[in-house]
Amino acid sequence: MTNWNYLVFKFIFRDLRPSRIALWILLLNELSKINGKKVLDAASASFYTRPFYKHVKYVGIDNDKERVAEGVKHYKDKDGETFGVIADLKNYNFMDNCFDICVSTNTLYKFNIKDRIEIINKLVGYISEGGHFLVQIPIDDSYLNIISILKKRFSKIKIRFHKNRLSKFIETKFVEKEGWATENAFNRSIIFMMIKWMMVLYELVTSRSKKTKCNAFIICHKKKA
Repeated sequence: MTNWNYLVFKFIFRDLRPSRIALWILLLNELSKINGKKVLDAASASFYTRPFYKHVKYVGIDNDKERVAEGVKHYKDKDGETFGVIADLKNYNFMDNCFDICVSTNTLYKFNIKDRIEIINKLVGYISEGGHFLVQIPIDDSYLNIISILKKRFSKIKIRFHKNRLSKFIETKFVEKEGWATENAFNRSIIFMMIKWMMVLYELVTSRSKKTKCNAFIICHKKKA
């Protein structure tokens, strides 16, 4: 049997970005409180967060054919409950009310505001009555509009904030190259590891404050009929 807890720990520990680790911890905390038999991971890449969902039926959708194929290959013999769809979020349609949980992280910032709102409305439509939506968005001109949309569709909403200016500086300066996390001698050093985990703690302690943050993690419960 797959040791899901080990896979989760390994995934989080290896991440180099404090704000991303904080997001994963916030996500895991919310997932531990909700039940659902079928989850949609919107823009799943190679299903790297699959262990977060343990034994539920998992459907990942992404437009990267190679990465989806990699995810399916990796998990097909581990649980028999992992499926992949190669498609663009904007142009693909699932049936309405077919997922208990929908999650979208590290994705919607790539779309312009009009497309972002359109995609969010589509994702909400896929969620069954009483279901849950966990979504990360940038704090920009779309923020208040998206909050308003979600409040109309769900009975309970809370928001956590992450990626403060210091985390952003550290990640841009020492980790990311052309937007991707890249290992180097410094960011694998003990000094950087200490800085990273101090920043993770700071991100979590201040996650209720919007001040200086770049992203919002919106937790929506109990979709309305």
